[in-house]
Amino acid sequence: MFGVAALGGIVVALWQWRGMRDEPRFDPVRPIAPAPAVSKEVPDSSEDEVPPARQLAATPEPPYDGKLRPSDVLGSIECRMARGRGDAAGTALVTLPDGLSTKFSVVDGEGTVFEGTVPFRPNHLQIGRREDGATLVALGDLRRNSTQARPLDALEPVQIYLGGQLIYQSDKVWDFAVARDASSFAIHEPSGAGASRLVVRNLQLDEERHFDFGTRMTPTNAHEHNPAMGYTPDGTQVGLQRGNTRPWSERTYYFYPAGDGRSKRITAQDFFSSLVVSSSEGYFVGRPDGERAPGVWRVTKRRIDTRAGTTEDEWQSVLSLFPFRGRLSVSDDGRFLALHGPSSQVLDTKTGQTAFRQNHDVGPRPRELAMLTKMLGHPPSPADYGRITTIAFGDGKLRVFRRFGSHDCSTGRGGEEDDIRYRECIRDHRERGRYKAVADVYDLATLAPDSQPMYRVEIFEDTECMEGDVPIRGLQNVAGELTYLTNARSSNTSVF
Repeated sequence: MFGVAALGGIVVALWQWRGMRDEPRFDPVRPIAPAPAVSKEVPDSSEDEVPPARQLAATPEPPYDGKLRPSDVLGSIECRMARGRGDAAGTALVTLPDGLSTKFSVVDGEGTVFEGTVPFRPNHLQIGRREDGATLVALGDLRRNSTQARPLDALEPVQIYLGGQLIYQSDKVWDFAVARDASSFAIHEPSGAGASRLVVRNLQLDEERHFDFGTRMTPTNAHEHNPAMGYTPDGTQVGLQRGNTRPWSERTYYFYPAGDGRSKRITAQDFFSSLVVSSSEGYFVGRPDGERAPGVWRVTKRRIDTRAGTTEDEWQSVLSLFPFRGRLSVSDDGRFLALHGPSSQVLDTKTGQTAFRQNHDVGPRPRELAMLTKMLGHPPSPADYGRITTIAFGDGKLRVFRRFGSHDCSTGRGGEEDDIRYRECIRDHRERGRYKAVADVYDLATLAPDSQPMYRVEIFEDTECMEGDVPIRGLQNVAGELTYLTNARSSNTSVF
């Protein structure tokens, strides 16, 4: 069923689903070897105004009506939150344990959209939103997201709601995904006889398709995880990545249509890292031919034609980045590709040119020195500059994460109680001034290699629901109503 990948290249396979439950039929394809290395000049990000603050007056909460109240949620160690992205930007899904169950609330800038209760403790949350404002949310307690090993036959309950109405539930789901525009959702579930299948329910067409894998696309023991799963940026396909994620290992990507269309398979081998964002586009990182120096990489963007079984290089860039651990991501609008790590680079996906670079051993810029001196109580030394951990895209921004100080907190064996104790320990260190995490925030609209951050925001690792932790999070108490404001600002934000 699985084609043979060419060494150092990509194999593209295409199959047509004759019926919703038919076995796949592969068309013959030929291996595509990588194109020769092309060295481009990569130049070695502009100050912007800080968004205006919104003044919110403290107001008493109304009588309790069963909703999640701001006083219950804001700052709670047990609170969890998923922020909407893309079409769902400006919306958040907030959860709080209530005994063995969990209360949840969907909130936006106007307050509560709808709320409910699920009879389990979810560890996987997803959210999408239609143009008419109808919100699709999914909550699940999955083994793959558990902080401790769970047996393969353990319950993995999932519930999915559209506009407050329960439209799907199951006690055994291995993974799920929600389209950001709320047009569909996908479920990876067991199908019997040790095999599994993908169920894609298109809410616009009111159709459901079942893709039977005919094999086990799931772990074989209690410690392995399932294939990575998610929607393509345009929401038209559901992608699964199967295979080892270690550098230079073979990776196979499967793409299934959310509506009409064919299913496609792409296999990449002998690349240090790869990210196939759809069945027609991918990014591949390897070593330039003959290059032996550490930290020198060739990044290639390729167009993929699954019908012809061919690929074509759109651009190649040779860059220096050390250390680089292989993680790649693309911004929500597809404009930028990030190579993550303590040292990171961001490339323009149209040209391959470097749009931003951040080295882990770079000290603070001049305007940061005063801030660090005030925080530390003495002029900073190199050890006080903050350890850069990674970068991330979201809401049209790029965030560079730093940590100051240290902590001795441990997650123990990874159980729920251990997680709570870990968060309590982090809070204790933070409040004592021993540890602090921040994000330097850059505007993607004006990103350039010499860009300065617009502002810095403190990240509270002990809770996902800190009030006004924006632009990362924007929960606020507005007239006693829990509200999610994407442009809110608060005292934890510092301006350079």
